[in-house]
Amino acid sequence: MAGLRQKIDAIDEKLVRLIGERARAAALVGAWKRRHGVPVYDQQREAAVLSRVETLNQGSGLPAASIQNIFANIIKECREYEEAASHQIGLAPELKNFTISVLGLGLMGTSFVRALKAAEPDIRIIGYDARPASPRAVDHLCSSPRGALNADLVILALPVQAIIRLLNKEHAFFRPNSIILDLGSTKREICRTAWKVLPRDVTFLGGHPLAGKCVSGAANSDPRIFWGKPFVLVPEPRARTSPPGRLSPFEIARQFVLAIGAIPVVMKPEEHDRCLAVTSHVPQFLSVALALNARKLLKGKPVLHGPAFLDMTRLAESDYRMWKDIAATNSDFIRAVLSAQMQELAEIRAVIAKTGFKTRFDEARRFRQALTGSRRKL
Repeated sequence: MAGLRQKIDAIDEKLVRLIGERARAAALVGAWKRRHGVPVYDQQREAAVLSRVETLNQGSGLPAASIQNIFANIIKECREYEEAASHQIGLAPELKNFTISVLGLGLMGTSFVRALKAAEPDIRIIGYDARPASPRAVDHLCSSPRGALNADLVILALPVQAIIRLLNKEHAFFRPNSIILDLGSTKREICRTAWKVLPRDVTFLGGHPLAGKCVSGAANSDPRIFWGKPFVLVPEPRARTSPPGRLSPFEIARQFVLAIGAIPVVMKPEEHDRCLAVTSHVPQFLSVALALNARKLLKGKPVLHGPAFLDMTRLAESDYRMWKDIAATNSDFIRAVLSAQMQELAEIRAVIAKTGFKTRFDEARRFRQALTGSRRKL
């Protein structure tokens, strides 16, 4: 048994190294194609790769569908790696000496630290967390939130209500001329508070990376979590001009967003909260409702399901503490979207018996196809 496990470990080590080499080779191919104006993704090439590995797999004992799934996932991850590499941009020289502070070293905060360190290994990052995980992700761990405010760029990677409380309590202790960027999931209350209480010589920019996982905590952090994902930036209503030759606070924040591989998207707070109510917040509550409904209707019976049910209830595993804050700070938009969703479901229910729902299926399919097509272009 011990010998077999050692053999498996040795094989895994080789696989990890080879997959890494494959990803880097794919990135080089993608870079060449982008320079020469050639389409990066070639479906025929990918189909040929899958056909080839299926042929190579013959006689191995592994089912053809299994090897196809394994390599389809490898191709997908390599494609995402290449796309992220095409977006990732190094910092301007004057920003490499910045001190970065991250308050909140959970999933998002630690992922941000790891992503920035991957792009700029020598940049100095300090941080604070009430319950820091081990090992440390930052260069220096502060003993109090106030100690972590002495930085050129301060990242607030806390739950929404915690960000608002910190701004109200510690607003006088941010370094003059520093830039504050939050990662909160709603924007109106955070921005309203920051722009009201922070000193005039401190710049606050709202931020929200549209990335994440159902699970939380530093142990689940991933430096690739932002790659190719939209990162909303909310500028100050009255942006200050910078001296000639110096980057504006907004451009500085934008460069750091690009450095972690994300795609900056400029929005107003109200626009952000209304849109996310539709595309993020209500889907969370629909997933919870679907899980609760199944629990009630199938109580005491076997839960027979396919992958669709697991996909649609995935969000039911999300952290309540985060969603409590989101609901508290975006309840008006969430309620409005839920009402519209309930009306849509009522209309579908009314036509199901008449089998008159083809139009809705067609409209939904076209919307989904347009959406996935546009997201591939991001």
